[in-house]
Amino acid sequence: MSTSSRTAKVFSLYRAHLREIQKLPHLYLQQFYRVKARDDARALLTPSASPYTVSSRFRSGYRILRKLQSANAGGVKAFQRVLALAYGRAGKLKWELLEPLMKDPSAVPPSPVVPGKKNSLPPIYPKPLIALLGNAQSMATRPLKKDAWTKEHLIGPRADPYSEDAHLFGPFPKRREYNVQRRFHITETKKVLPPLEITISPRKGGGESGEEEAQRPHYTESMPMQDVGLISEIETLVGGSAPAPLTRREMMARVTPLEPNQKPTRPNTNRHPSRWVRRRYRELLSNVPVLAYSPKRQGVSGEEGSYSVRQSDHASGKTPATDMNVREIDETNLAWLMHGGIGGGDNPQRVAKKRN
Repeated sequence: MSTSSRTAKVFSLYRAHLREIQKLPHLYLQQFYRVKARDDARALLTPSASPYTVSSRFRSGYRILRKLQSANAGGVKAFQRVLALAYGRAGKLKWELLEPLMKDPSAVPPSPVVPGKKNSLPPIYPKPLIALLGNAQSMATRPLKKDAWTKEHLIGPRADPYSEDAHLFGPFPKRREYNVQRRFHITETKKVLPPLEITISPRKGGGESGEEEAQRPHYTESMPMQDVGLISEIETLVGGSAPAPLTRREMMARVTPLEPNQKPTRPNTNRHPSRWVRRRYRELLSNVPVLAYSPKRQGVSGEEGSYSVRQSDHASGKTPATDMNVREIDETNLAWLMHGGIGGGDNPQRVAKKRN
């Protein structure tokens, strides 16, 4: 492929991306894929790229374009994939979000498993990573049990050189011990759903905001999406649940009846008008854990801050029952429920029939 024909093909692909990106329903999605399309186009125009690299990048670009077209056409799986790439549930951004949580500069570096070999340092598990590995909301599969990453759990009794198994079968090889720990670390961290940011939980007993700001963990400085407010934007886009529609009897019992063409007003919210889009973002929130940091209390020696994982209240399957979406039952409907035996007790007439 000549340089001129490749340039024309790149600009054609770039313009096709921009046309589909303008149809995405959220500003952050448009910004993310606009930057990605520009970076991919610049990479394709690199003169030093080999023909195999250029062909591979073209295939990747057309694959993303088909995903965008399918997502804009209403494809559920395609739109979920578009959201996963943009919010770090897959792809390069996922590891950029997870990488700061896998390091602990304040911890003492461990000694190598193989004596004298610096390339055999065992993997470390900082507190944020431990909290993510042990919670079902932040794992794509079953969460790990406590201390499941220690060599006693990974290797078994042979980890102790003075155990009976070590005397019978010989000591466990050090290089194999390092390989087991490293393979387990890589396998389990791939299953982690990284958080977009770290929230600071207020201390019990209150405290000034400046003091809580000073006790922010050092991980917040290296988180790429910290203080951007993506979680709050998604929750605003999803919005709260709409109030239940009024029944005909309730509409007739209104003090000020509605006009023939007038509809009952609902509270003004900033949520997205499309219910299909809101459902997709609620599904996204179920895969975005919220990592909360509780700072240590002042004046308490030996206490350290702790991490906890929770799920957003707007996530799919976590809509709480409130007065907005559950109406108070009236006397007539309550009597019918009690007559049918749904109100918590058996109907006396039905009990008599059962006995007879």
